Amino acid sequence: MRNLLATLLLLLSFSSFSQKKDTLIRYFGADLEPVKKKEAVFIGVAVKDPFGWNAIVYNDSMKVIMRGKYQDQDCLVKNGWFIYYNQKGERSLAGKYDRNLKTDVWQTWYPSGQVKDSVYFLNDMANGSCSKFFESGQMEGKGFFRNGAPDSTWEWNHENGRKATQEKYSNGLLTSFECFDTSGNSLGMNCALNRLPAIKGKYGGVEKYVSDSLRYPEKIKLADISVATVQFTVDKQGMMSEPNILGALQPELSKEIVRVLRSIPGWYPAVLHNRTMDYTYTLSITFFEDNQGIQVRAIPNPYQRIY
Repeated sequence: MRNLLATLLLLLSFSSFSQKKDTLIRYFGADLEPVKKKEAVFIGVAVKDPFGWNAIVYNDSMKVIMRGKYQDQDCLVKNGWFIYYNQKGERSLAGKYDRNLKTDVWQTWYPSGQVKDSVYFLNDMANGSCSKFFESGQMEGKGFFRNGAPDSTWEWNHENGRKATQEKYSNGLLTSFECFDTSGNSLGMNCALNRLPAIKGKYGGVEKYVSDSLRYPEKIKLADISVATVQFTVDKQGMMSEPNILGALQPELSKEIVRVLRSIPGWYPAVLHNRTMDYTYTLSITFFEDNQGIQVRAIPNPYQRIY
């Protein structure tokens, strides 16, 4: 992060904005929310215009990972269009905020550039039609949200285009469903609708496994790092991708996190609407000290859900 900060300051020193108060360095956490400098995972630049502040956030490789419009110079009030990018700089999420509330159509993309889903929001809640697509471009599922909850009839497809489930909701409550195999034959209600990936064996879940197995490196002072964020995907075959550490950590700590995740004996894949699916975990690993020494707590991303 120091190298990135030095690069940004150097660029600003040659910019016509460098002597003005309308270009500011800002710091962001793993969730791309503003934080204090000592808590920063990413660094950005905010530039004033007549309607607010345009922010660009970079990762350690100087790739843009977010562009957005804020109302204020502290980047606390999102007010306009935002685009989020993955670590490779590819567009992954975009939509509009109205004073920190999601509004209008929000979309996500696959790395290939194919639209993944499109959802209408109102007052920060999904409130309207929703369409999801396979990476091939074929319809995966469609339905309707009312006040943030599924409502009316939703239909989901297998990748071959045949129906996988038909589910009926009322104010977010599933009232009835029917499942179909990949040939289109009805299975009635004899299927698993939704299930998160699970570690094979009796380990109490990935959060407990990581918390019990990870050992904080003795040479690293706790004051140097209190939270680490890691991301990985369990695919539909139950294979885990290489863990991706978000932000810059000391090498010893990164290696220990990767070691623990690699030691997981195996996975059952996620099930989503009667289909095995890829699922991406984002874990925040918190380190704290008590009378027994440095302890570890792993917490999954609270915004992750299967719908």
